[in-house]
Amino acid sequence: MLVNVADVVLGILRPSKRNERERPKSALLIFLRRWKFDIEGKRDAIKLANNFSDRIRFFVQHKNAVESHLSGRKRSVFGDLAKEICDLAPDEVSATQNGEMTGRDTLSKAISAVIVFLERN
Repeated sequence: MLVNVADVVLGILRPSKRNERERPKSALLIFLRRWKFDIEGKRDAIKLANNFSDRIRFFVQHKNAVESHLSGRKRSVFGDLAKEICDLAPDEVSATQNGEMTGRDTLSKAISAVIVFLERN
């Protein structure tokens, strides 16, 4: 049996449908994990709020790429989880109560929910 070397090489290099679907998901997971790490390390609510709009812009770009590969119930659940993050305002993110950064905690929990969803789907 003769094997065409070009076909083998193209088979290796050509992205599969699964790889095309996983690449945006991986990029979003990396972004979210880094963002969560940054959030949990912040002790200044004002700096957290100042960076929020830029992070949301990047989140939406990554989210849209992932969402295009989802359908049905998964797409709906993912959209609802992402909305929890997108609906926050900078002043909500910087909210504090009794010295606790409640806004940071809310954002961190919302990000964690998206991470868990992506890891399971």
